[in-house]
Amino acid sequence: MTEYEKVALAMYETVDEVDEGHNVSLVRSLVDKQFYVKKELENYNKKIYDYLKETKNIFFPIISECILDDENPSNDGDLKEKLIIIEEYISGETLSRRIEKNGHLSEDESVKIIIDICKGLQHLHKKNFINRDIKPDNIIITRTGEVKIVDVDSGKEINRETNTDTRLIGTPEYFAPEQIGLGFHSSDERTDIYALGIVFNEMLTGDYPKNKMVEGVFKEIVLKATQLDPEKRFKSIDEFMEAIIFFHKNHMSYNLKKIYDSKMLRKTNSRFDTKSWKLPGFRSGNKIKIVLALLYYICSFIFAWSCYLPPYTQSNNLIIGMICTIYITCCFYFLSFVIFNYRGIRDKLPLMKTNNKILYVIFAIIWYIIIILLAFSVIVIIWSIIEAIY
Repeated sequence: MTEYEKVALAMYETVDEVDEGHNVSLVRSLVDKQFYVKKELENYNKKIYDYLKETKNIFFPIISECILDDENPSNDGDLKEKLIIIEEYISGETLSRRIEKNGHLSEDESVKIIIDICKGLQHLHKKNFINRDIKPDNIIITRTGEVKIVDVDSGKEINRETNTDTRLIGTPEYFAPEQIGLGFHSSDERTDIYALGIVFNEMLTGDYPKNKMVEGVFKEIVLKATQLDPEKRFKSIDEFMEAIIFFHKNHMSYNLKKIYDSKMLRKTNSRFDTKSWKLPGFRSGNKIKIVLALLYYICSFIFAWSCYLPPYTQSNNLIIGMICTIYITCCFYFLSFVIFNYRGIRDKLPLMKTNNKILYVIFAIIWYIIIILLAFSVIVIIWSIIEAIY
C-alpha cells in the first residue's frame, strides 16, 4: 500500500459495523461528510472493482477507493493480501424485503426491476466479467426507484477454456449447476441468466420456481432461463431482455421451446415492433403477408369508394362522397393498426395494461368504437361549420 493510499483510507472514520463477520462497515468521509461502505475482501477479483471505479456504472454503487493491503495480518495471524473497497452508501430497500413485505410484485414493477438488473449486468458481461451472486438481497431499490446491484464480491472473469469453477461461490438457492461442479461447463454469462430467472419468478410469485412456478406469459421465459443445461438457456442477457420486453409489450405467450432462437425472436419481434413506421403486414418482411396486407388496404378503399362516392357523385355532392370514402377507408386501416398494435397504439390507451385476455379484447373493441365515433363527430362538426359559412 502506497503512502497516498494510506492517506486516502485515513480520510474515512468508522461509524458502525454493518457485518463484522464479513468485514463490512459504515464509514464517513472527513472531507465531504458523506457516508460510505467499507469492505475488506479476502476473496475478490480486483479487475471488476477497477472497472466499476473507472466507469461509474449507474446500476452499481460508485467506487471511491479500491486498494490492495498486504501489510496487515488476517484473522489467523498470517499476512494475507486483501482488497479494501470504499463505495457509495445506497439508501433504500432490498428487493428481498420488498417481496417479503408485499408477497410478490406486480408484473410492471417486476419487469422494470429485472430489466434494470440486466442492463447493469450487460456492462459486466461485455467486459468478460460475471456476477455469480445475483439474488434479491443484493438488489437495492432506492427511494427514487433506481435499481442498484450492491455486491460483486463473487464476480470473476469468464474463462471458456476451463470446465469447472475453481471455487464454490454464491448463494445455494440461486446456484446454477455449473457453479457446484455439475456438468461440463465453467460459469459464464448463462450462469447469471439462471439466477435472473429465479429472481424474476420470485418477484412475480414470491417463491422459487421449484416451489411455485409463474403462470402466464412469463412461464416459458423462466423455464428457459433456469434450464440445467447452459446450452438450453438464453445465450445472452440481450436475448433474455428481448424476450421479457416482447412478451410484456404484446401481452401474448408463445412456446419458447419450439420457436425460440435469437434470429427467430428478432424476426417475430419485428412484426410487433412498435418503433417501426412500416404498416402492419410489411414489418415481418414475409412476402405472403405483404401481399395479403396490400389486398386488404386496396379492397378496403374499393369497398368504401363503391359505397359512398358513386351515389354522392350522382347527386352532385362530390366532396361529401370523398369525405365519407376517406372516413370509411381510415376506419378499416385503423382497425388493422389496433389489431397489430401499430406504433404501440394499444399500450398508450388507459386500461390496456390488464393481463386478463378477455378484458384486454373488450377494452380494445371499446376504444376502437370510441375513437371511430370521435373521429366521425369531428368530421360532422367541421362539415357543419363549412355549411354554415358557405
